[in-house]
Amino acid sequence: MVKSFIFEFRCLFFSEIRVLYGRTLSSNPNVFQEICHVLRQVALVHGHRQGPLVEQLRRGKEPEIALQAPLLAPHQEGHHQVLHVGPPLGDGARAEELQRSGFGSPLKREMRRNGKEGRLSPTKLFRVPSRHYHDGYKQCSDLLCSAMAIAYRKKRLDSRIWWPILLAFAVASAGARSHSTDALGFLSIDCGLEPGSSYVDPLTNIPYVSDAGFIDTGVNHNISVDYVGDVRNPGLLTLRAFPNGTRNCYTIRSPTVVRGSKYLLRAWFFYGNYDGQLLSFQLHLGVNYWDRVDVTSAELAYWKETITVATDWHLSVCLVNTGTGTPFISGIDLRPLKDSMYPAANEWRSLVLLYRWNLGVESGSIRYPADPLDRLWAPWSSPRWNDVSTNSTVQNLSVDFFEAPSVVMQTAVTPINSSSLVIPWDPFPGYVNQFLVILHISEILDLSGTNQSRQFNIYVNGFRWLGVIMTPEYLQSDSVYNLVTLPSSPTYNISLEALSNSTLPPILNAFELYVTMSNTSVPSDAGDVDAMTAIKERYRIQRNWMGDPCSPSDFVWDGLNCNYSLSNSPRVTALSLSSSGLTGEITKSFASLSALQYLDLSYNNLTGSIPDDLANLSSLRLL
Repeated sequence: MVKSFIFEFRCLFFSEIRVLYGRTLSSNPNVFQEICHVLRQVALVHGHRQGPLVEQLRRGKEPEIALQAPLLAPHQEGHHQVLHVGPPLGDGARAEELQRSGFGSPLKREMRRNGKEGRLSPTKLFRVPSRHYHDGYKQCSDLLCSAMAIAYRKKRLDSRIWWPILLAFAVASAGARSHSTDALGFLSIDCGLEPGSSYVDPLTNIPYVSDAGFIDTGVNHNISVDYVGDVRNPGLLTLRAFPNGTRNCYTIRSPTVVRGSKYLLRAWFFYGNYDGQLLSFQLHLGVNYWDRVDVTSAELAYWKETITVATDWHLSVCLVNTGTGTPFISGIDLRPLKDSMYPAANEWRSLVLLYRWNLGVESGSIRYPADPLDRLWAPWSSPRWNDVSTNSTVQNLSVDFFEAPSVVMQTAVTPINSSSLVIPWDPFPGYVNQFLVILHISEILDLSGTNQSRQFNIYVNGFRWLGVIMTPEYLQSDSVYNLVTLPSSPTYNISLEALSNSTLPPILNAFELYVTMSNTSVPSDAGDVDAMTAIKERYRIQRNWMGDPCSPSDFVWDGLNCNYSLSNSPRVTALSLSSSGLTGEITKSFASLSALQYLDLSYNNLTGSIPDDLANLSSLRLL
């Protein structure tokens, strides 16, 4: 089924506008704010409450602005689906006209099968081989190219309206690139880099940007010159430290972050002896504890990684001072994942990486571009194992929840003089002992024409796991995974045990291990968060206003009182900004704090009248 999105807009002068578009492989668009803004301006410029778009709405209709360019979505069998939204393309608009985009022939053949030669029907789905996607669309800017084909559902849009909407898509496309940095949707932040600076990592060819647009606290530092020569990753040369405040947060917003989407989020820490004091502090993902950062060496790079689902239109990475040194951070990587990947991660549970091993390799980590998702695969070999490898490509399954890259699957280990292959790991302090274990397995030795066979069982801490007998397929990547809850133990292990009739020992290519992180802390009401963020930005407030306003309760913003029983989410009930140096008019954003009971704006330099919207605050008792 094609994956598409419908964004509903309730803009000024409009009851509802819908914009439909398909999600392509190389974009991560979230452009409703920009489009809504431009549509609002169109209404203001062209007669305010007049014009064909508004008239349709006045008559109770719901016009649609449909993108009629071929729109693509992933298909699990090596195809993509092309969605035509809207009316037929019109007289003379035949399938061969799409040939220039690489879609003509496959569309024409598909239309013949459906008895509709020469015309595309509304909402008709077509399956197109992937090569046509790459040949015909790879040079096209997804949003802008699609915007070139905007058409009104019933008739052509007036050019006065069409061009501003096209401009909205162009601006949104450029804005998305400025945040996501490339067509893959990667966001790579170099913490401590000078504002406005950017560069391309020579090792990965990934663009990096300054962190200045994501945080307004902290102090930039360079690592000690004694360590500069040892650093291959330019993103580790600078850092941002936070000597003030208990909690300091980076916030990554839309369009980079899309609510309900899944991401790999990685935070880097390279101390480099910038201040001569080793340290320890906490790392939070939004309102939830993520991990503890213990810096025990000035010359080692540490990273923390989680797979998480965005529950709002932003993600926050927070550093919490625990009194054992000044928190700092060197970089943040955000990588979008397909919704189907790592299915154990959802809105209620994130996955915290313990290990990701590329077995059978003595040195050299694997990441982008060898892994299109930019996961870090650390090498692991042992004198207890035989390292085996192949130069042949290892294929993923048609439905693959993990998509281990071929270069990782081309190496593996088998035990020496043993029928048992054991992978140990240590407990992870601070978490329940619930682990996601992922074993990536492929037969990379050609056993055809031989009497050799390889079969084995899998055990976790001595207990049979899943009841599956593994018979790896030649050059076919397979992943065995499950969530397991284990009793407390000084050590854990996975054991692969050959069957008695197997002539070959077990084989293992790669191994991922995660601990689960329950997203149990409840964030503040979304409307309150938006309102408080707008108030902070409007008056440039420099207090401890970082992260979530009310949650966790230990980090409530200065001047706020929050109620944790009014609803499922904490609510802002009192706000004191007395003597805060506020200037200008009283913003209407205060009226969006719908549970507000007390508001103190005394002893500031505010001008103008009190907004009428504040009268709608039914709970407000004191102003």
